[in-house]
Amino acid sequence: MVYPMKKLRFPAILFAITIGLAGCGEAPDPVGQTDDAVVVKTMPIESAQNSATRLSGSIQAQRQTPLSFQIGGRIIERAVDAGDRVKDGQRLFAIDERDLRQMQANALAQVQSATQALSTAKDELARARELARENFISEQALDQALLRVAESESRLESAQATLAQAENALGYAQLRAPADGLVTEVSVEVGQVVTAGQPVGEFATDGSLEIEVFLPQGLTAPPAATVVLANQQWPARLREVSGAADPSSRTFRARYTLPESVKNIAIGTIADLLLPIEIEGDIKRVPIGAIDERGQGPRVWIVKDNKIEPVRVTVLSMSLETAQITTDLPIGTPVVAMGTHLLDPGQAVQVFAP
Repeated sequence: MVYPMKKLRFPAILFAITIGLAGCGEAPDPVGQTDDAVVVKTMPIESAQNSATRLSGSIQAQRQTPLSFQIGGRIIERAVDAGDRVKDGQRLFAIDERDLRQMQANALAQVQSATQALSTAKDELARARELARENFISEQALDQALLRVAESESRLESAQATLAQAENALGYAQLRAPADGLVTEVSVEVGQVVTAGQPVGEFATDGSLEIEVFLPQGLTAPPAATVVLANQQWPARLREVSGAADPSSRTFRARYTLPESVKNIAIGTIADLLLPIEIEGDIKRVPIGAIDERGQGPRVWIVKDNKIEPVRVTVLSMSLETAQITTDLPIGTPVVAMGTHLLDPGQAVQVFAP
């Protein structure tokens, strides 16, 4: 009974091995054939030559300066908050004056002492001259009397200068508004010790508003432009442009002045500036969603043989809708317009046809 069972199992095992080997000999389907192609939407690369360029910038006061004391000390008064409007000469901050008043009193005492010394020296000089006319003293003694007067005059001038410095320092203990304007920022509190020149706030002088933008290399600032904020537009005139590029961003700072009638825009508001620029060089434009940046530098994606491929580009500027770039890709080349952060090189795609 045992041997017939073994004869039956051996053919079954051989059959299973044969089936397994046959299964291993089948080639699997390629991934591109089994996976579904991703649907992408493309838009052609456009030329940016002789077109309006939109740059984002911030609204600033034409004259905006930091507030700081000319001397150091402990702040004992903060009379304003950020956003307060102030008048010319209005007191904003004050520091402890006790040490300054001691310095003033000491300097005043030195002036009084030097004044008395000079008066005494002049009296001695007058007596010396009388004695010299009678030949009771030598010329050398007269010269010494003259020298003491000159020294006393020098000490008095030095003491008076020290007193003037002490009085100026006492005046510097109160920080006042340099003009009518707006306190845009306050960065200190009562009790804080500050040093001379340390910013305690920011001040914007009343007057014309400006928009500050940063121009990429290759863009020349035109003399006129248009500021766009929400549904409003205003003409703007170029006031200044930096003579050297920023070492980190390689951009040029430009400021355009708005009309004097524009007053109701908060400092720091983000607005757009439309520049009718003739661009130097082969500058192209793509939708903002076409730019892919995942730690490998800016790229755009093109479709080739139903596969997706990344192409490196150089981004010059960006706006809310488009990016200006330089690339070897010709104008008209379709690039993926959105969802680029989800793509991988070599991925199968299908171009969306509306």
